Amino acid sequence: MKNKYSKYILSFTLTLILVFSFSIDSLAYTLMPYKLNGGVGNWGYSRRYYWIDSSASGISTTISNAYNSWINTSHILSTPISWRQTTAKESGIVEFYTYRASDSANGYTSFWRYSNPVSPYSENWGWCQIYYNSNYTGGQATIAHEIGHTMGLDENNSNSYTIMCQAGSGRRVTTPQYDDLAGINAKYN
Repeated sequence: MKNKYSKYILSFTLTLILVFSFSIDSLAYTLMPYKLNGGVGNWGYSRRYYWIDSSASGISTTISNAYNSWINTSHILSTPISWRQTTAKESGIVEFYTYRASDSANGYTSFWRYSNPVSPYSENWGWCQIYYNSNYTGGQATIAHEIGHTMGLDENNSNSYTIMCQAGSGRRVTTPQYDDLAGINAKYN
C-alpha cells in the first residue's frame, strides 16, 4: 500500500516541477511600461500598417520577411499581431528608413505621439520610425528586433535565444521566439 501512494506522490511532485519550470520560462520577456495605442492588430480585426521610405526600398523584402516572422507564429504561439504594408505614408503606424553610419548600432526606433517624440518608458505612443543602418548586415534579425520595440518589447540581453536580445549581446536567432511572442500576448491580450 505504501508503494502505491509513493508513486502518486512522486508523479504529482514531478508534475508540479514541470509546471513550475514552464512558468518560469514563459516570464523571460521584458516589456516596456507603455504600449502602442490601438494594439498590434487584434487577430486581424484591426489591421495595422507599415510604410517603407524610398531610402529603404532595397530592403523591402527583408522588412516583409521580418514582419511575417512576427505574424506567422501559430507553430510556436498564436498572437494578435496583424500587419500589412501600405503605400500611403499617412496610413503607416511604422515607417522604415535607412541611414549610413559607422557607429555600432545596427538600427534604432523612435517613438511618436502625434507630431511629438515620446519615451516608451513614460507614455503610450501612436506611431514609430525604424532606422536601419545600411552599413551593417544584421538584416532580418535587426529589423525583427526593432519591430519588437515598436510593439512594446524591451531589450532582453539575458537570453540570447530571443529576437529582443541585441546583436552586440550575442543574439543567436533571426526570428521571434516563444518568449518574444509571450511578451506580446502579455501586453496585448
